[in-house]
Amino acid sequence: MTRSSPFNNILKGIFGMLLFNSFLVAFYCTPHYPHGDDGWVLFSPSDPAALDPDHDRDRNTTIEGSVSNADVKSKRKNISVFYNLFVKNKKSLTKSQAIFNEQYSSMLPEHKMFLVSLGYDITPSHLQFVPNDDTRIKVMEHRPKGDERVTMQMLWQYCQVVSDEDAHDTLVVYLHSKGSFHSSPSNNALRRALTAGALSKECADLPDSCNVCSFRMSPLPFPHTPGNMWLSRCSYIKKLVSPIAFQDKMDDFYKDRSTCNGRDRWAQEHYIHHHKDVKPCDLLQTQSYLWSYSKTLRSDFKRDLQPAPRFNLSAFIKPNTCDGFGTDVRQRLELSHLIYNDTSFNKDWYGWDFFPNASELAKEYISQNYIGDFVDFPK
Repeated sequence: MTRSSPFNNILKGIFGMLLFNSFLVAFYCTPHYPHGDDGWVLFSPSDPAALDPDHDRDRNTTIEGSVSNADVKSKRKNISVFYNLFVKNKKSLTKSQAIFNEQYSSMLPEHKMFLVSLGYDITPSHLQFVPNDDTRIKVMEHRPKGDERVTMQMLWQYCQVVSDEDAHDTLVVYLHSKGSFHSSPSNNALRRALTAGALSKECADLPDSCNVCSFRMSPLPFPHTPGNMWLSRCSYIKKLVSPIAFQDKMDDFYKDRSTCNGRDRWAQEHYIHHHKDVKPCDLLQTQSYLWSYSKTLRSDFKRDLQPAPRFNLSAFIKPNTCDGFGTDVRQRLELSHLIYNDTSFNKDWYGWDFFPNASELAKEYISQNYIGDFVDFPK
């Protein structure tokens, strides 16, 4: 018998550890899509056919997904709603069920929901959490842990496989069960208003002049829809870095943990309006609500779709709240340069009219940072 040398044993040990670590990475970093015991088949969201609610849900069906699946559906103007449902624990099932029912009841006929379950598992059939007779709803995945980025990432992946030809007319909605983690009158009021906006007929009939639509868009303290529910075009989503990459980059750029700079968990609200090519529209006519929280919000507000921001800078400033954040055009240029290495803001960007002395300050920023005259300055 040949005795192994100590050196060979060390090499075998190292090789074994590498194999085991590779397995752990593959297992824990790759989403799993098991068969539900209620007959649902949970497919990978990277497969366009899996994101087709009209597809045969028989677990024995062979999926042969391609971009054409998504293309055909986009021509029928189905609007994909990516719904992030969080259930804290078994005791909170009733509360979460009520929130789901409330938002589900606001769906239009053209809405098709892809539901991601986080926290307590709602997929077992005996819970009957999701209506089994509504083919517009598909449960895509359950994860015991996670945040909104799980579902936002799925939405982003979906848009990446839509062809450029169809991306403009392919609309997607992001929705979540706000208030299921922290229930409060202000959270409940904001959820109802946000849902009414994101699922509204006005947003569904989005004009070409808009690529994001929501109840309210606020440029302060960073561009966002307070509460983070919205409709967008895939042509715009395709331009963005992924939600996960965006939050990572924001955390790298801004080391202090502040609600005012749009990093950490607030990057999720910041995400949809952060890009230089955003063309936001919102629905709330009045200045009764601009950002943050309010107990007096109503979901039956009069809807009037207009380009946003629809008020001047001073209207959005809250005394002693995030002072100085979001008030200077150079902050938007810096972020675009850091994330995309691109400061070529178009002449029709809302910021040229919104920010004071925008053109002059932008030229100053470009010159001081030696990044070239890439800005398309308005005359």
